[in-house]
Amino acid sequence: MNMEAKNNKTFIDYSKEIACHFLQTAVTVDDQLVFSPSKSSVGEEILEPDDSDIGAAAPNPNGSTLVNHYLDYQTLSVEFAKKGIVCSGIMPRKGDSKEEKVRYITDVIKNADLSIIDWEIGDKGELAQSVIAAVARDDFESGGQLRLICVYTGSNDVNIAQSIEQKIREAGLTANINNSYIDVSKAAGTSFWRVVLISKNGSKSGSAEQDLPDRLIEEFSKITAGLLSNAALSSIANIRNSTHNFLYKFNKDLDSAYLSHVLGLISSPKMREQAHEVAFDYAVELISEELKSELQISNLVKETLGKEILGSWPKHVNSTNTDNFFGIKVGALDEVKFGNERMQSLLTVTSESTLTTALDQNPRIAYIEGIVSSVKFFEKEAVELSNSAIEHYLELSAIECVRRDVRTINNHTPTLKQGTIISQNGKYYVCIQPLCDSVRLSSDTSFTFLRISKATGRDAFTHVLRTSDNYLKLAINECSKRLHIFEFSPNPEYRMIKAVMSNQKFGFTSVHHGVFEWCGELKQSTTQAIVNNVASKISRVGLDTFEWLRFKNKQPQ
Repeated sequence: MNMEAKNNKTFIDYSKEIACHFLQTAVTVDDQLVFSPSKSSVGEEILEPDDSDIGAAAPNPNGSTLVNHYLDYQTLSVEFAKKGIVCSGIMPRKGDSKEEKVRYITDVIKNADLSIIDWEIGDKGELAQSVIAAVARDDFESGGQLRLICVYTGSNDVNIAQSIEQKIREAGLTANINNSYIDVSKAAGTSFWRVVLISKNGSKSGSAEQDLPDRLIEEFSKITAGLLSNAALSSIANIRNSTHNFLYKFNKDLDSAYLSHVLGLISSPKMREQAHEVAFDYAVELISEELKSELQISNLVKETLGKEILGSWPKHVNSTNTDNFFGIKVGALDEVKFGNERMQSLLTVTSESTLTTALDQNPRIAYIEGIVSSVKFFEKEAVELSNSAIEHYLELSAIECVRRDVRTINNHTPTLKQGTIISQNGKYYVCIQPLCDSVRLSSDTSFTFLRISKATGRDAFTHVLRTSDNYLKLAINECSKRLHIFEFSPNPEYRMIKAVMSNQKFGFTSVHHGVFEWCGELKQSTTQAIVNNVASKISRVGLDTFEWLRFKNKQPQ
């Protein structure tokens, strides 16, 4: 990322640069692709468009004029190429059925970063609508995708947006029209799936095809502009740029070494039956750790969350510079409101003195005077930026600790193992069984669980799971008194405890305690921390000592 003249850049400027680094592929679907402004190739025949078509103009609802429906693919692909983006073009064949066209156009759009589709692909918008609805349905059925599709049109039909909205609603999704945008979501709320309508008219600066790449990059950055979203884009861009280096590093010459590891696992009687699964986990861990190592030293990723970008964020979200736009709560004390300049100073703090200055400005960030300083209170209490919905905090919490839950399970069938969370009659449990004792089962097996509590209202909580339509807050107390043991019968084929689907929910049937519903699975590191805390409390030494001596032994803090 070129970070020159940083102080003059806005947050959206940074976001556009990050989007440019990320974007690599675009696809345009049009039945009138041409390779020059004046000629169209169909098969082996070169056709000259009718002059009346080229010069024809029609008014659109915004007052501009619309020209012919041809798309100059050569110009478009070159303009994308100048930005390092590969643009492919598809002209649907007339002999293909509508179902065939929808299938292959949908497949290629799902694999492209940017998609451009002509409204009138020979059928007055029916094919375009069907493709958009099919892509949207597939994206949301797979757990949600960020997507930008451009409907590129020379039509003067004022009902295009309404037609697309209706088709998307028929697919069971929510669609909202905002000027030339149709935002799509699974339910009411923020959308990161957008259709933008763009005219084939040119501008004063050149043809529409010359302008289109810049316009689409700008539109893409509008739905991706955010701190963690920019970091995610940069991370993926960094991995993409390092793809061939990774392929070089994990080359075929390593096969013998890897297979030696497999054979070593097979040689062990305890590991033999699960050798291939264990070897797979080893390979995934090896590759993922290399990717993690690469991202941790990437300047491209670091810059996306650097002080300059953080400092430009307040003006981006509060572009009208409204006073009292931001609110901050420290601990349980009252919220304090302030504007852009104060928020910027807080986000760019580098020392205790600058933090003290930022906290003690008027209105002062609330703290308990006379007990600790404002900086110490800020250090000891939870800090909450309160101009965002609580659901956003819960979502980030779930991302941090959850490996899978009901929203992200997709086609995977859960197994009972360490980290699995189950429930029955409003009671929740997390499995702390060692992983090696969850496989190769030949008979009914006892599994160890830690009883956990569901938090409500202002109750304290430690972990968050996503449910089908909300969030589940859980409080985990690693006390040995909360340990439970339930017995389960293994699947004879897999020799593990496999979940069974019933009434659209996965569950495990205990030998003596009925059915437990599968709620999710914690990440390995999160689970290991819980298990370690349980083990430390179980192994704690309890002494019945002389009380006077016990109190004398207490050291001052």
